[in-house]
Amino acid sequence: MTAFIMHHNERIFPDSWSFVPERWAERDGGMQGLERYMVSFSKGSRQCVGLSLAKAEISITLATLFHRYRDMELFDTSFERDVRLTNDMFLPQPSKESRGIRVVFK
Repeated sequence: MTAFIMHHNERIFPDSWSFVPERWAERDGGMQGLERYMVSFSKGSRQCVGLSLAKAEISITLATLFHRYRDMELFDTSFERDVRLTNDMFLPQPSKESRGIRVVFK
């Protein structure tokens, strides 16, 4: 099962196509969040050895971007062409016409 299929399981992630970062927070009553369903780096003994490094790099990069640039906007980006996954070539891909999600930093 690919990470794409797992992360869009509607029983685990209701309304999976919406941006809802709160779904990853711990729930009331001490219940675990959805961390155990995050399979982008695999799980168990075959887990990616670079997981901690990747998470640290992502956190530092995002913090730097949001600290340095206060005003950002999407540039020539559409959900259907650049975000919706239409091809599965071992890893899910957007349409072949996509040039990626582009952002202008001001």
